[in-house]
Amino acid sequence: MNSFCPKKLFVLLLFTLVLSCDAPRQNPFDPNAVNYKGKEQTIIQVYNLYPPYHGLSNILVVEPNLHFSGRTGSDGTLIWEHEAFDSVALQASGEGFFPTQTLFKNVGKNEVLTIYMNAHPTLQDVRFISRYYSPRKECYLQYRSRIIDPDGLADLREAILFCDEFAFQDTLELEKAGSDYFESQFNLQAVETTLSPSMAPELSFALLVQNINGDSLRFEPFSIVRVIEYHLKQYTPAENDTVRGNVTFSWEEVNLGFPFTFTILLYQLPTELIATYENIPGNSTQFTIAPLASGRYIWVLELRDSAGNISQSSSIVFISEN
Repeated sequence: MNSFCPKKLFVLLLFTLVLSCDAPRQNPFDPNAVNYKGKEQTIIQVYNLYPPYHGLSNILVVEPNLHFSGRTGSDGTLIWEHEAFDSVALQASGEGFFPTQTLFKNVGKNEVLTIYMNAHPTLQDVRFISRYYSPRKECYLQYRSRIIDPDGLADLREAILFCDEFAFQDTLELEKAGSDYFESQFNLQAVETTLSPSMAPELSFALLVQNINGDSLRFEPFSIVRVIEYHLKQYTPAENDTVRGNVTFSWEEVNLGFPFTFTILLYQLPTELIATYENIPGNSTQFTIAPLASGRYIWVLELRDSAGNISQSSSIVFISEN
């Protein structure tokens, strides 16, 4: 025989009340929610930073908070199937490009998200050489490099040569309009007034290349192979000599512990360079050319090693009469 139990009735009513007050689910990521949006597809496109834009392949795209990662195909696109979201921060990285993070807000259904990546600049044909002027015992350093930026030179803000040891820096300049060669030339004592030419090979330099958007790369180290601290002695033509017929340039024999060649620079006054005679063997002590038109000339002798380092002689003025 069943008997009435007030305590059991109270528990039953309480359980029924809790169920009837349970609020409907409103989380769009919850498949059981009333507003669940289901799976969506988003196309991710990755392009280079500057026109003409082209798709970048094999770029890793990551959204760590949503546990997503994938790589772009040959056309620079990636299809992402995901639950609904309002905003997303995509991180992209790939060889030859600066990593980037792009925030997309208010993302709609089946939207296309485009990421632009900035390419790394690279260096080619780097030359870092010394030029020693023996008459004045001065040493100049020249850094020269071709800077290649896949986004074009419009993306390049500046390139600065550094010597951290002496807090030295010098901005490279474009060699000429239409070129992508940049150079810097400076006196060794601009780095530090107490430096002698023999100390130049001990210095270590770095190059900082900065893009317009603030991305930058540091290239290092760069150093001088040697300074040819040698005084060249010229014989003929001597200062203010008058020459008729063939011109024979002569100088003192030079013996050094490394391979080198001679170069003769010939100017016609006032200061027009009219000829350069290069690759004269290092065991030579003279070089003859055909007669010159009447006038006043300057000849300069240079000693050059295989790395391009130079020691330059005095400038000798002579007269040709023919």
